[in-house]
Amino acid sequence: MMIQDVTPHIAEALGVDAEMSGALVSSVEPGSPAERAGIEIGDVIVTFDGNHVDNTRALSRIVKRTAPGSYVSIVVIRDGDDLVLNGVLDRLAMAENEQSFMVSEVPPDTSRSIGAAIANLSDEMRQKYQIDESVEGVVILEVKPGSSAEQAGLEEGDVIVSINKKPVTSTRQASKSLREIVESGDSRALLLISDNEGTAVFIAVALS
Repeated sequence: MMIQDVTPHIAEALGVDAEMSGALVSSVEPGSPAERAGIEIGDVIVTFDGNHVDNTRALSRIVKRTAPGSYVSIVVIRDGDDLVLNGVLDRLAMAENEQSFMVSEVPPDTSRSIGAAIANLSDEMRQKYQIDESVEGVVILEVKPGSSAEQAGLEEGDVIVSINKKPVTSTRQASKSLREIVESGDSRALLLISDNEGTAVFIAVALS
């Protein structure tokens, strides 16, 4: 993903305030983590991980001081509307001109329904949370305080192995499963969790 400064002329062409600051997304590679996170060409990034973005250099500084694997919230302006995109800083891919970086997907449906941000299992995630190669599922990156996930005892580093006794192998599948449960009218989901010690346990989590 490539970004550039928003000049007054570009702002005018985008139909936004000429004084608006931010970083304009000029390129998103098909199939890239940025695309999967929902970032599109023409988006103007105005906030990253709670920090206001003045320009590309400011965004680069914010990204550099954010640890890879961190769950982040990105606010973009798209067609005049504010959108919030949730993602994980997958790795820093800063070019010499400090105008590129990568984020990976965390489906917002999952975050809303149980209050936990998740990610696909990667070698980096397995190493970070010491997850055995035999464990398959999606890893919990963050549990929102006061959420149903916290109340159920879920913690960062736990792996969701199955939902309602159906194996989960990706964040998209987990998000879809939880959404279908909500749409069916059920108020709870039965999650099979593998914790940091490799213990498997079923946990019933309330859905919102």
